Amino acid sequence: MDDTFQVGRKLLFHRHGVDDSIGTYATDYLLSAISFIMAGIMTYLIWRHKNNDDKRVKSSCGYEYASISQYWAPWKWPRPVMTSVALSTYATLAFQSCYSLMTVLGGLPHQYLHQVEPYTSWEDSWTWLIVWRCGAVMVVPTICAFFTLIEQICQQESFLPLPNWARKVYYGVKILLCMTAVVWNFVRLTDDTNPYDVTTLYIVFMGCFVIQSVWMTIIVCRSAIVACKKRLIKNRKVSGDRGTQAQNDAACTEAKHCVFRWDLCLQCLCPLLILGGGTFSYILTPMCSQAEDPHGLHGCPLPNNFNHNAVMHMIHVVAVMSLTLGEVLAIKRRERLYKAENNNNMNLEKALDDSGTSGALIV
Repeated sequence: MDDTFQVGRKLLFHRHGVDDSIGTYATDYLLSAISFIMAGIMTYLIWRHKNNDDKRVKSSCGYEYASISQYWAPWKWPRPVMTSVALSTYATLAFQSCYSLMTVLGGLPHQYLHQVEPYTSWEDSWTWLIVWRCGAVMVVPTICAFFTLIEQICQQESFLPLPNWARKVYYGVKILLCMTAVVWNFVRLTDDTNPYDVTTLYIVFMGCFVIQSVWMTIIVCRSAIVACKKRLIKNRKVSGDRGTQAQNDAACTEAKHCVFRWDLCLQCLCPLLILGGGTFSYILTPMCSQAEDPHGLHGCPLPNNFNHNAVMHMIHVVAVMSLTLGEVLAIKRRERLYKAENNNNMNLEKALDDSGTSGALIV
């Protein structure tokens, strides 16, 4: 039987697991373009706020602390004075850039590998194999960038902040694991059976986003509880009834007191969407990659040219945009907090309000 067609449905993985449907590589390019645009927005915001941030640090701590070069190590952040651009902004930029490069390098073999003729084995196209492995290895810095983002959010929110020595160990272990993953990725080029196989990297990628999703969800819930207690204490001060600690904790379970910060919620949505898109693709892979009964009970519910991989990419587009918007709101919030602190704290209470409207959306 011809290895390209089976029961009227094109086999997607007929060349070493590389899906060559138009929907897959088109959405790869779209995801890459959106990530690139989002990275451009982050770059603009960093450039826009850099001078003001440096002046703040210089006026408060001296010239030797003003240069951004003093903060080359991630454990030296946050800077001694609140700044609009934090390391979380740079981590977001790194995530967007790596994701853009990863998807475009993945899209090219998806589109062109099947056009190589004659093709008898993977040795007939070393070019696309190297491009494929280079795209796969970008998973590593993408994951690292998001772990850096989460660690910095914990520092900024004072949620389980690590001491300096622990942060050095954290980043040291992370760098070591990254180097190991990079070396392993290119060692796969020597695999005579299927050097295109990225199953292990895919599992690691999704496994890390499981951890990141749980981590970010805890941060969001914790911020809502803190905001609840602030509002409750404020209301009871006005009424003269402070209440006991137990009463305050119990009252925080009421929906009217629970508020969520939009910046954290949007940043949390990113790993959830990436995980959701990956899970969706994984579930439909057996049905949509080599379906023997494409129109029957166990057939693929998606069209040939827009399969499970294309849907996953579109979900990831929303994830990247969500992360970008979350960091934009976080930058605005930090800017407002700094201005409030320097206006004799007149607007500090409003700036510290953790509700989605006044806490994140108003510049």
